[in-house]
Amino acid sequence: MTMAGLVSSVQDVFDDFKQRAEQIQGFRQRVEEVGTLPPMPEVATRILRLRDDPNADALHLAKLIELDPGLAAQVVRYASSALYGYRGKIDSIHDAIARVLGYDKVLDLALGLALGKSLTHSHSGPLGIQEFWRHAIYSAVLMQFLAIRLTAQERPVAGLLYLSGLLHNIGYLVLGHCFKTEFTLLNDAIEKHPSVPITAVENKLLEVNHYEIGSWLLRSWSMPTEILTAVYCHHNPEYRGDHSVYANLCYVADCLLSRHGIGDVGDGELPAETLHHLGLSEESVEAALEQLMQSSDDFDALVSGAVQAA
Repeated sequence: MTMAGLVSSVQDVFDDFKQRAEQIQGFRQRVEEVGTLPPMPEVATRILRLRDDPNADALHLAKLIELDPGLAAQVVRYASSALYGYRGKIDSIHDAIARVLGYDKVLDLALGLALGKSLTHSHSGPLGIQEFWRHAIYSAVLMQFLAIRLTAQERPVAGLLYLSGLLHNIGYLVLGHCFKTEFTLLNDAIEKHPSVPITAVENKLLEVNHYEIGSWLLRSWSMPTEILTAVYCHHNPEYRGDHSVYANLCYVADCLLSRHGIGDVGDGELPAETLHHLGLSEESVEAALEQLMQSSDDFDALVSGAVQAA
């Protein structure tokens, strides 16, 4: 889409939803008010404490996760998926840790799921909960498949990368949880104008983007800087600052997934310079995408579990 075409398309969106957009003027200021953002859920807070506790072990983590039956069921379902190739039966969180996923993977998975499920959200539309979790889970796994194709020196921390994938669009959940009028407006606009870049629609109607909202929330929760960077910069393929590998891998994953109708990036075209910066080729990222889609049925089952628990 040319710049002139983009400007015209964005104006069409605004014209269609002008009256509703005018009713939410000053939205950015309301979002920026710290008291508006929800607190971190207790189970997630306790999981974070375990991460920083050198004496914590699998037993502590299992007991904590099992306090939330829905969360425990999701983790067990994940460990039981064909993705990990374990042929035995997983009956408990302890089994998931000891036999399949390991301590760090279960901790990061449980943390991401706990943070996401704490925010109630619409089940319908292109930004609804089904699409959110589909995009989140596919992104998190694809980013890991991409990361193993990097040099060992450039490879990011696996747990932080996985959380970056799960949480990079958490701003949509904040909108749906705290600002239902604004979320419905954006959801309706995207549904009617799917070819217009979502960030352009957000800027025109809300004067704020989902990645800004998500980064405000995660900063208020004191999440790691690597994750904040991925959330705030995942729509910017030219970002080369601190922790850029997290944001750049997130962008590449989003572009690749859009080729299968997943996510909020339009044409799926990958900037050659971004691939070069990461040391990746079009062939290598296509191979990662193919690896992911071969297990799509398993991932769709995980998505269904996440939606049911939301």
